[in-house]
Order: sequence, then C-alpha cells, then structure tokens
Amino acid sequence: MTISRGFWAAATLAFFLSAVSWMNRSIVALLNTHLFHVDRMDYRGWWLYVAVRLLLALLLAWMIWRFPKQQGKGNASVKEQFFDPLMGIRAMACLMVLMGHFFLVVFPFIREGVPNVVQMLLLSSPWAGVWIFFALSGYLMGKGFTRNRYTLNEAGYRSFMRNRLLRIAPVYCIGLFLISLYRYTDIFQLKNGWMMAEMFLFDYRGDLPINPIGALWSVSTEMQFYLLAPMLILILTHLHKWTGRVFALMPILFLCAGTVLRMYIKARIPVQMYSYGYAPLIPNLDVFLAGMSINLLPRMDFRKWFGPALFVSSLGCYAVICYVTFYMSRFHMSIEDYFARMPIFVVLIALGLIYLAEARGKIAMRGPLLITLQAIGTLTYCLYVFHPEVFYVNGALLPQPHSLGVSLLHFPLVIIETAAVAAFFYFAVEKPFDIKKRVNGSALTDAP
Repeated sequence: MTISRGFWAAATLAFFLSAVSWMNRSIVALLNTHLFHVDRMDYRGWWLYVAVRLLLALLLAWMIWRFPKQQGKGNASVKEQFFDPLMGIRAMACLMVLMGHFFLVVFPFIREGVPNVVQMLLLSSPWAGVWIFFALSGYLMGKGFTRNRYTLNEAGYRSFMRNRLLRIAPVYCIGLFLISLYRYTDIFQLKNGWMMAEMFLFDYRGDLPINPIGALWSVSTEMQFYLLAPMLILILTHLHKWTGRVFALMPILFLCAGTVLRMYIKARIPVQMYSYGYAPLIPNLDVFLAGMSINLLPRMDFRKWFGPALFVSSLGCYAVICYVTFYMSRFHMSIEDYFARMPIFVVLIALGLIYLAEARGKIAMRGPLLITLQAIGTLTYCLYVFHPEVFYVNGALLPQPHSLGVSLLHFPLVIIETAAVAAFFYFAVEKPFDIKKRVNGSALTDAP
C-alpha cells in the first residue's frame, strides 16, 4: 500500500502535538502559564495560544483531507461512491462517547451561567454511545451469518473468529502496548504481569490498579460476545422458526429481561454497579441479542426521501437521550439506576434506527455531511481506542475547571488531533489487517 508524504507529515505532526506535553511537561507548563497565560482569557497571549493551536489543527485537517484524494485518483470503486446509513449511526455513537468524555471528564466547564439546554446538548452520554455500539455490533455479527458470509459449522466459526481477531486485536494490542510504554511503564514489572495478561487475553475490566486505556473494557466485552455469537444466532434462528411473527417481540423481551437482571444487580451490590452491572458481558447480553434479532425481522422498503428523515430522527434521538441523561434526577434516577434502566430506552431507539437504515439502503455520496459521517464511521474504532490519551494529554496543558468558551474553543482542535492519530493507526494498522480478513471479497461495516 502506497502512502503519501502528506499522510506521514500529518501523522508526525499529530504525534508531536500529543506527546510534547509529556516529553517536556515542565517546559510546556512554564510556557503555558508564563508566556501564553492560558489561565486568563483576558490576556493577549491566551488568544495567541489558541491561534497557534488553530493553525496547526487546520494544517492537520488539510493534510487528512488531501490524503484520501491522492490515494483515490484513478482507483475509485463503486463502494466509495455510496454512504451506508449504518456508518451514520456508528458516527453518532462515536461522537456521543467523544463529547461525553471531553466535556464531562477532561475539559469540564463551569456550569454557572450556562443555559441548561446548552449543557444538556454538550454533556452527552458516553454510556449511551457504548450501548448503541453493542446493539450495532450484535446486528452486524448476526448479519454475517444470516446473509451467508459465514456458515454455522466448524469452518464458518473458525473463519468468523479469525476475522474478528484480525479486526479487533491489532489496534487493541498495539494501542495498549504503546500507551503502557509511553506512560504506564510499571505494568511491565513482573509483579504486574497478571494485569498485562488480563488485558491481552481480552479480560480487561477497566478497573485494574494500572489502567492504560480504560475505555477498552468494552472491546473485551465484545470479544467475549464474539465467542458466543455463532451459538446465539443458531438459537435465534430456531426461535424465529418456532414463534413466527411473534418473534418481532423478542428484542423487547430480551431487553426487559436484561433490565430485570441489571435492577437485581443494582439492588444487591449498588456500590459496584459499574463493575457488575454496566461493564461485563452478561448484563449486556440482552443488548447484543436485541441487535442480532433485527436480522430476522421482515424487511420494508422506503422511498429515497427517507434518507434526510433518518438523519433528522437521529438528531432527535440524540437530543432525547441527552435530555433524559441531563435531567435523570427528574426521573428519580441515580447513576446506578441509570446504568440499570437506561439501556432498554437507548437500545430500542438504536434498534429502530438500525432497522430503518438497513431498510433505506445505501445513499449516493454527496455533500460534506455524508463524507464527514463516512470518515468518522471509518475511523471509529481507532478514535475510540486512542481518544482517551489524546484528551488527557491536551487536558494537562490547561488549568481546570474551564469556562464554556475555553472548552468550546479546544473541542475542535483536540478532535482534529485525535482524528489525525486515529487516521495514522487506521492506515498503518487497521486497514492492512482489514484487507486480510475479507472473505470472498465481501466485507461488513463492523462496529468496535
């Protein structure tokens, strides 16, 4: 695979911007505090700092934009000319995670004086984004079997797991190794070997004493689901034959049963609801099963104008999820209640969007909006893996808490840097392995 000079220049600049605060942290802190005065928006140096960051971010954006055009000349395929609506759902879930982690965790802003509606739309629910990922992943895994990409036998199972490992493991392992080498070197000590073993065997709980990339607990949960996926689709297929049209109620029944289980866990061990009710496979199995079940529902056809309606409904669903999350106290929910009761609401919305997106089919690739959504959807896995470190590195540059203006100014800059790092690992690691995993030239839009 030929990679342009612009791509390597963009990647090098991205790594420099992300690593400089840790390589020379005391120098960077000195410059930010005494030269740019990043703790004072009324100081001219603060705006100089933002201007420099903006210019570098725009340079990165230009390089990222130019690279696919250089690669695509004379080699355009039919697939590249169409937008898969599932990519839009994937992009929405990814943005929910990024916005939640940015505005809630790394760049929290002082909320006094900020209108509630602005807070509500910015303080997205990263947990809801993960549930959407799980539902989409369940659907796509079921799609591989129901559309005969994989067969329900030994050869099919072997091919399925090989492709899952090629899809997930390279970026997962390289990300863990590099971040550990970069900032968590104690994990390489012999006494901490058990933690390294858990992470690389996909038993990553996200609450280890040394925790390089906490967000990767969800990837471990997905890998455990993949082990069960062929057996689960076999059970669902037989269940579909036995129940007939009643099978349309199965996704709701699965989610109701999962809600009961999560409420039971919450009642028994509320203090550890995150570890036992939010992160593990079993309390999330209903989400995967509900997504997988969509493959066995009857299909409907929609007219072409349904594409814009699907986009508008996605924005509406995002706003509704943000509203319930922001005003959870009005619904008499603690965070433990939220983890227990909210999945059924979020996943039912996600299932509706998945069903409608598949019924609508692919859309001709026109306009910057679809191109942007396609790019975010393509880079989602690498964005998810590497965004925590890029966020934390940038968060260390500024004193906290921030004003809303500071957070909003830094959001596009940090997102562009994150996209540059994600693009590097996508083209250098994920894409080469993705090519190897294709079966008979076909591929699905995988979810992380």
